[in-house]
Amino acid sequence: MNFKSIVRPLVKEIEIEIEIESRPCPDQYVGLVGEIRDEKKFSRKPISSRPDKPALILILESPHIKEFDEKLGSPGPAKGPTGTNIAKYITEVYGLENAYEMPLLLINAVQYQCSLGKPTKEHRDEVFQKTWEGGGRSDFVDRMSKIYQKGDILVCACTKGNLSGGNELRRLVYLELLKAFPQDALLRRCHPTTWNIPSRRVLVWDIN
Repeated sequence: MNFKSIVRPLVKEIEIEIEIESRPCPDQYVGLVGEIRDEKKFSRKPISSRPDKPALILILESPHIKEFDEKLGSPGPAKGPTGTNIAKYITEVYGLENAYEMPLLLINAVQYQCSLGKPTKEHRDEVFQKTWEGGGRSDFVDRMSKIYQKGDILVCACTKGNLSGGNELRRLVYLELLKAFPQDALLRRCHPTTWNIPSRRVLVWDIN
């Protein structure tokens, strides 16, 4: 999938001058849940470094700005407030209270910067949808099929986005997961940026 070739016509259409971030944000293994919660930080490693035991796979929609901030090192998922909230609140999320010994894997459904580095309300949803249709969906399913192991728990914590109905970003991603993996392995939870709000840590969003 060539992200630039997908996005370039859109950028031209909306008449903005922008340097398209072409680097993918890699999937990562970031440590055991209990260690992350206690130390309030990740130990970022390639996804291939995951221990050979059932893991917690947290799925977000796409990287934004902090994920590519050179001051924070190489590109990686869930940096900034998103990562802070994951480390602080993950064992307070409904259904994850006893996940202390599970490895945590961070995945972006689309590995490219769909926001184009702008406020997410401006371009992210449209770019995500075009990328999803232009190869992002198949890329995601392919990556997940290589990452998933029996016993893993998949948490779809993508944002709803600003699109309505069947085009909600989280719904697009969840339906692909539902096709490919056992339903009892799938959880629907709010995006970690809202986990500082207690009610959002226990909410299961509606698929309908």
